Amino acid sequence: MPRKTTVPSQSIKVTPLALSQLHIRLEFLEKEHQSLLKQIKRKRTELNNFVEQMRSFGTEFLNNEDDLTRRCRTLEQHNQILLAQYEKLRQELRLTKNTPEGTMVSDSRKAAKKGIDAMAAIVETMESQINVVSEIRDFVKDFREQKITIKEFLAGPTPLHSLDEETIEDILEQMLSEFMR
Repeated sequence: MPRKTTVPSQSIKVTPLALSQLHIRLEFLEKEHQSLLKQIKRKRTELNNFVEQMRSFGTEFLNNEDDLTRRCRTLEQHNQILLAQYEKLRQELRLTKNTPEGTMVSDSRKAAKKGIDAMAAIVETMESQINVVSEIRDFVKDFREQKITIKEFLAGPTPLHSLDEETIEDILEQMLSEFMR
């Protein structure tokens, strides 16, 4: 059935040949349209895939940054703890230096720098004091067992004759303080 289209100014007759050409042209345009729609759909899919990849990459990057941030924060906390421990040890060292033990350590180090063996000197002094005290003990024991006379007892033990008075007084004071405890 032929179709008539009217234009307001004039009337044009549409022939089957013109219709077939229009039909062919329409089919061609529809195919081209379908092809363009497929390309658009494919490009949209590619774009969505690309966007998804970028999102996952961004998320991975941010997560890695979060891991680094967490590690840094943990290390900073450990550093703060170690710094606090260090400061506490420094303070304890300062306090310890002001005690008699700290003074002994300081003096020992000073003597070691000068090449003096302070421990050997201390041991030697202690051994000589122990020998003096042992001789005094033996002297008193001999008096108690009546192995010596009162005159010998009043003269005192022989090791005390070689020591000066200050050393003797120190030893006797130490013995008395130990005895009174």
